[in-house]
Amino acid sequence: MPSRSRLASPIRTLTVGSLPGDPPSPRAVPGRGLAVRDERRVRRPPVGTSTQPRNEGVYACCEPHDTPMLTIILTRHGETDKSHPEQYLGQRIPAALTETGRAAARALGERLADVHIGRVFSSPLTRAVETAALIRPTEEVETDDRLMEADYGDWEGHTLEQIEAGWPGERQHWEADPASFGTPNGESGEDVARRVRASLEELVAWAAGAGPGARVLLVGHSTLNRVLLCEALGVPLRDYRRRFKQDWANLTVLRFAQGHPPRALLLVANDVSHLHGISGATWD
Repeated sequence: MPSRSRLASPIRTLTVGSLPGDPPSPRAVPGRGLAVRDERRVRRPPVGTSTQPRNEGVYACCEPHDTPMLTIILTRHGETDKSHPEQYLGQRIPAALTETGRAAARALGERLADVHIGRVFSSPLTRAVETAALIRPTEEVETDDRLMEADYGDWEGHTLEQIEAGWPGERQHWEADPASFGTPNGESGEDVARRVRASLEELVAWAAGAGPGARVLLVGHSTLNRVLLCEALGVPLRDYRRRFKQDWANLTVLRFAQGHPPRALLLVANDVSHLHGISGATWD
C-alpha cells in the first residue's frame, strides 16, 4: 500500500501480515495518570443504551498474573486547514495541518520524548502522517489503510447546517445508531470497526512475539479512534459518538493483555495537558 505523502522522516507502508519484531520495552509499572488502575480484574457498572443494556460483568484484562503485552499510545491528527468551520472530513478531501496543529503535535512529541516507542503507525492520510512525523521526527512511520478515517460519503466537506438542509432528518437517523447506518454513499460504524478489528488483532499478535512491554504510537482520526476504543474496551459500537471524545493531538493510552478478541485497560483518555507544559509518561 503506497504511502500518500512524503515527509522528511522515513515512511513505509505496512504490509498486512508482516509485522517484524522490535526489541521489547521495559515493563511499565502503573503509577500517575488519568484513570490509572492496578492490573487486575476491574468490575465495571452496566453500560449500554436504553434499547441495548449491558449486564454488569467483569472486565477481564490485565489480571494480577497477566503480563501487559502491548501499550498503544493513541492520538488524533492535529488541527487542519479544513477544521474551521467544522465539517465532515473523512477520506476524500485533502487537508494539511495548520501551524496550530503542527505546534500541538510537537508538544505531544516533547511530552513523549523520553518514552520508548517500538513502532509508529499512522493512517495514510496526509494530516495523520504529518502529525506522526512531528511527534517522532527521527523514527519510521508505517502507514496502514485500515487506520483511515471513516468515509463520510456525500457529507464530506459539508457543515452540520448544510447537511441538515441538504439531507433533512438523515443526520438524526444516523446519530441514533451510527454503527448500523452509514452516511449517504459512505461507511457505517461497523464498516470502520471491521478494519480496526483486523488491525488490532494483528498488532496484538505481533506484540505476543515481540515480548512483554511492547509499545506503539498510533495516529488516527476522530471516528476511527472512537471506534477503536469501543473495540478495545468492549463498549457497544452504536455508542462510540456518545461515549468517547478525541481532540486534536490528544494523548490516549490503552494497555492490552493477551486474549481474543483483544481487550484493553484504559489508562489515559483524551488528555491534552501537554499543551499546558506537562511531559513524560504520566500513566506509568
